[in-house]
Amino acid sequence: MSKKELRSLIILVLVILFGVFRCVTAKYDYKSSMYLNYTPDKQGKNLKTEIYVISHKKNVEEITEEAFNLMQEMIYKFSDEYPESLVNKINNSNGQQVPMDNDLYELLQTSEEMYKLSNGKFDITVKPLYDLWDFDLVEDPTAGDNVAFIPDSLAIEKALELVDFSKITYNEKFIQVPQGMKITFGAISKGFIVDKIVDFLEDNGAIAGYVDQTSSIRYFGELDKQIILGVQHPRNSSEIIAELTNLEDKSISTSGDYQQFFDVGNKRYHHLIDATSGYPFNGNVAITIIANTAFQADAYSTALFFLDSAEAVNLLKPKEETEAIIIKEVFNEKTNQFDAEFIKTEKTDSSKGLDYYLLKEDLD
Repeated sequence: MSKKELRSLIILVLVILFGVFRCVTAKYDYKSSMYLNYTPDKQGKNLKTEIYVISHKKNVEEITEEAFNLMQEMIYKFSDEYPESLVNKINNSNGQQVPMDNDLYELLQTSEEMYKLSNGKFDITVKPLYDLWDFDLVEDPTAGDNVAFIPDSLAIEKALELVDFSKITYNEKFIQVPQGMKITFGAISKGFIVDKIVDFLEDNGAIAGYVDQTSSIRYFGELDKQIILGVQHPRNSSEIIAELTNLEDKSISTSGDYQQFFDVGNKRYHHLIDATSGYPFNGNVAITIIANTAFQADAYSTALFFLDSAEAVNLLKPKEETEAIIIKEVFNEKTNQFDAEFIKTEKTDSSKGLDYYLLKEDLD
């Protein structure tokens, strides 16, 4: 082979290698949003969901649409309002054993952990109580004259007899719920499902992106742009009280008393029902959790809502890379009004502290 031919061959090989390199490192991205249905028989309870995918493969649109379909299937599976769901099968089992499901088992384990952490205030058997509080019927939740929507105290007392997680029997083979008791995963399944969708996307070639279900978000991989996420003021939806960043491979979840509620005078009744009293827990207004998984963030944002803010922060200290902003109401005697008080987790041996994630704040 002559020098000229060798040179040509080397150039050809380099061109081929460059082409292969470009193909291997090429990135494709796709973003889509849709409203997923949480209550098949009721309009208005659909939740906007956005999925963004970055991949070296060209099928980003296809796997995103498949992810939406899978997400809807899982929502129905754990809905207590969908007639054919696994949860409804359990709730109508008349005290009989129901075969265990792997996802169900994982949800039950975390539900039990949150039940114990909250001293029974968070309890998935709260459904008989929750069904007494129909927030969907309230036309003007902020009117202040919604006393007619407060359930009868005797009905609450009777429903409390059917609320007790410790009476559930479950293992890797079956679950058994006493007759008359009913469960709901409405307060904890959203983050679990978000994590499962991220797993699905990564299994199908996604190298980065996010799944955003409004109050439960998970980022994964290396995104091309800096993440900046605003934390909504719980009393003014148009106001941002803080901006978060450094959220790569992190999840954020918020629970608050402003999502489903009605006011009676100056008192708010909301959907976060204390399973030990039968009434909404008052004191905290909202809690935002940053954690490694959406399931962790969702579980802690709900369970810790039922605790005193100082106790909640103390419980998070040993938790690895888990932070919180807690907003509570305090009465200002000078102004004769309720003010917001903000509590943040501090840096510990286990985590960086909430300040590490703050880009901009107005937490006065």
